[in-house]
Amino acid sequence: MTNIKFLLALVLLTATLHKSFSQTSSLPTNGLILHLDAFDEKSNAKKNWIDLSGFNNSGKLENKPLEVFKNQAIQSLYFNGVSDFVSIPNSPSLNPSTGITIISWFKLNGLYTNQNIISKGYNLLELPYVQYSLKMSDDSPFNKPQFNLSINGKLTALNSSIELSPDIWYQVACTYNGNTMKIFVNNVQDKKVIQKSGIIDSYASTLEIGRWPTGKSQNLSGFVSKIYVYDRSLSVSELESIWDSTKSLYGYLKGSSKIQLPDGRVYEGEYTYYKPADKTESTMIVRNGHGVTYHLNSDIISSKGFYRDNMLQGNCIIYNKEGVIYYEGEFKDDLPNGLGKFYNEFGRLAFEGELRNGNPNGFGKIYGKETKSLYYEGEFVNGNYNGTGKIYYPNGSLQYEGQFKDGLYDGQGKLYYLENGGIEYEGYFKNSKFNGEGKYYYSNGILQFRGSFINDLRDGYGTSYRENGSLYQEGNFVNNYLQGKGKRWFSNGILAFEGNFVEGRVEGFGKIFHETNGKLQYEGNLINGSPNGSGKAYDDSGNLQFEGEWKDGNSIAKNQSSNENLLNEFTPQPSNTNSSSSRNTETISGNSSSTKPSSSIFDEIYNRLTPSEKSYFKQVLKMNIDPNKKLGAVCSKAIAKCNWCGKQFSYNKFYSSRIKTVQDTQDPLVSAYGNAMVGLALAFIGKEKAITQWANDLKQDLRLIKSGSVYFCSGDAPKFCSKQCEFLYRR
Repeated sequence: MTNIKFLLALVLLTATLHKSFSQTSSLPTNGLILHLDAFDEKSNAKKNWIDLSGFNNSGKLENKPLEVFKNQAIQSLYFNGVSDFVSIPNSPSLNPSTGITIISWFKLNGLYTNQNIISKGYNLLELPYVQYSLKMSDDSPFNKPQFNLSINGKLTALNSSIELSPDIWYQVACTYNGNTMKIFVNNVQDKKVIQKSGIIDSYASTLEIGRWPTGKSQNLSGFVSKIYVYDRSLSVSELESIWDSTKSLYGYLKGSSKIQLPDGRVYEGEYTYYKPADKTESTMIVRNGHGVTYHLNSDIISSKGFYRDNMLQGNCIIYNKEGVIYYEGEFKDDLPNGLGKFYNEFGRLAFEGELRNGNPNGFGKIYGKETKSLYYEGEFVNGNYNGTGKIYYPNGSLQYEGQFKDGLYDGQGKLYYLENGGIEYEGYFKNSKFNGEGKYYYSNGILQFRGSFINDLRDGYGTSYRENGSLYQEGNFVNNYLQGKGKRWFSNGILAFEGNFVEGRVEGFGKIFHETNGKLQYEGNLINGSPNGSGKAYDDSGNLQFEGEWKDGNSIAKNQSSNENLLNEFTPQPSNTNSSSSRNTETISGNSSSTKPSSSIFDEIYNRLTPSEKSYFKQVLKMNIDPNKKLGAVCSKAIAKCNWCGKQFSYNKFYSSRIKTVQDTQDPLVSAYGNAMVGLALAFIGKEKAITQWANDLKQDLRLIKSGSVYFCSGDAPKFCSKQCEFLYRR
């Protein structure tokens, strides 16, 4: 602080304080209805404070001699807080209606409740109490200005957020333009305002300085030097001109050098400071003008730009402690406001766009920390994605475009595949999940599902399609599965099933149709995809073949109409002798039929085996397999591609399941595909394709058993190469 004292000791006050001195060259006169000035000898008459506005609104000094204007370092009128006040009679000019400005230079002796600076009262000791007033607040610690107006018969009070201190001169200005009430302290507008439209009420009441006239109380303890009242709201530039023309009288001076701020940081540039003529030391050093501020105990710049009342304004730059630019752009009231750019610790651009009070508001862009690529572009509200925007993958391809709310997908939007840029989903989102009507696509661009979603799951009415575009399922979905009435189609487009579903399973009453001609094949009750209970079976021509009771896909009672045998799709038995096929078919029993082949799924799978596989399979049926303890061990390595960054990475596959019994080994022949309904259900993907797949599965089982292993190597590929990529993707 020694340097400050030395510096400020060199500063000479250039303004000569004299009782006849008054700076009025910059004083707006339009609308001026009251002007009291302790510096102007014309205003200092014996026992009266003369109005200089021309409206003759002079005040009587109650309990005050003329000497109060003299022998003061700053000429002013003293109020003792008990009995001193100035009284001004009511006049038409003191009753503005559409607007008002009240300005006063004053100094408080102490902080007491409800100290009135200037107040025009009300006729009764009740609300609204005043016509207009400038006073100190009635809330402890009583250090904030309060602007009061009676508008449309009701009291409206604007409490400032700016705190005042005793023994310091302040200029406080209050304005109202018919819509908005504002307070300015030392030419700095308070952030708090009140929006109130109306007419200022008019009362035949006295105006007083230093006291509340209605209650004859709430006296001021302090000094008043100047009073200005206008019948209109002054502009910001007019308020500034009054401040600039009077501030030096009250010790608000200007310097330019390197100084230490109260918090210990060093500032180099232009500043103002408060040094009243009756004080030997300066206080309230305020950065005003162009300059730079350094980090504490460092020669590295913290901020650079234009300051106004210690707050950055206009285009400025902020640096981190390493001297790397953190922000560059527009400021207002010491916060980023307007267009600006933020940088990360590496000096790379992190954000650019519109800001309000330090947060992104309006259009902006966010960039990846390491990739440098564009991550988000769109609308912001209070720092969150809100409105329309786009998110990109690290490789630059579009990931999502649509509506956001509080940083999450919300409303209509589109999600894209990383691999090829194709649409993955389009429709409605909520909380970044599919919610509402939407369409989900395969990676090849073919529509997979159209309908309703809840929290990423199919829920509500919808239609699903195969990867080749053919219709697959339609009906009501619950938690991703068909529930209730629904339909399922063969891959050739022919309706396969119509009826009831439970969690995606065929359950309850339903109808099954022929794959080749679409004719009804079965109608009746089903449990887990198999005929159970009452049902009817039909031949390829639609003739009733069987009607009666069923259990686990097999008939348990018969009421035949014209054919002894059941549908070949519902039983593993050989077909009837009327079959037109001439292909030789070997059965599992070892028998052969040269002219009457079996058409059961069981035999068709078995016939896909080689002679050696058939022989070994017959041995397996007699085995008692004893599983070892390799379950969970690593069986192989595989390559996957990260859904976020696109990088390829390896991952482990594990032995995840095993063949426990001979029965498991015989599946799909004995336990699964001998069941007619399971065979029919899986045949929806195409009978030939299904039989080929089952035969290949059986061949693989046989090879595993023959090699001594009874484990299956499997494991889903991870979607992300790291937790960080997963976090970025989820965000």
